[in-house]
Amino acid sequence: MWVCLNTGFVSIVEHPMHSDLVMVRGRRKEDVAALVKDEYFIEQTDSRDYRFRAIAPKAKVARMVSEAVEN
Repeated sequence: MWVCLNTGFVSIVEHPMHSDLVMVRGRRKEDVAALVKDEYFIEQTDSRDYRFRAIAPKAKVARMVSEAVEN
């Protein structure tokens, strides 16, 4: 799922090996960080389509997106 917020643009997809986790991916680190804050490590992988990604529980990310919409 693509999510476009006033703080950035991210792609959120289910983790391929753990259905209770998602990957929050972005082309800019700032976009991922704006959503996941300091709660999750943001990995940089230069050879992937989305250079930056954080892995987090699906339910937690759903709350983060909900809070971003409310704000």
